[in-house]
Amino acid sequence: MERSEKEVKAVHERDLDKLLQQLGIKERFDASEMKCKFCGTVVTLDNLYSVLPQSGTVHLICNLSDCIGQFHAYMHEKSITKRED
Repeated sequence: MERSEKEVKAVHERDLDKLLQQLGIKERFDASEMKCKFCGTVVTLDNLYSVLPQSGTVHLICNLSDCIGQFHAYMHEKSITKRED
């Protein structure tokens, strides 16, 4: 079996406010205005799965299994496209 390494970027929950502030979305997040990129559910501290900066916009992904699956499929497709360039 071939082994590969991937860099994983993670943020501890105690540093999340700082990250959201740096991304310029903390006020919108705190006001429950940030919705999941895939299903439109309001993303909160309780259901946040991932933060996805994309083309000058920041998207959030909730922890619903369908959204996690779509996120992983999206990232896989993006990595394939990047390798082809």
